Amino acid sequence: MKKELYIKLTPKASANRVVVLDDQTLKIYVTVVPEEGKANEAMISLLANHFNLPKSAFMLIRGQKSRQKVVVITQ
Repeated sequence: MKKELYIKLTPKASANRVVVLDDQTLKIYVTVVPEEGKANEAMISLLANHFNLPKSAFMLIRGQKSRQKVVVITQ
């Protein structure tokens, strides 16, 4: 199963949370700062918890340094 997710990431939020907008679009809020990929790592952790999958099931394919991201679920 491969599924693309379109994500708007908000770093430095007051709490970590995932907001589902539709089947493929999510808003994700993380409390960490966007330095050295820390916000991306926190986003992957939240996705893993949200979908109940391992972190290795998610691959960031677009938007490494942007708030607009595309993540593929590989499992």
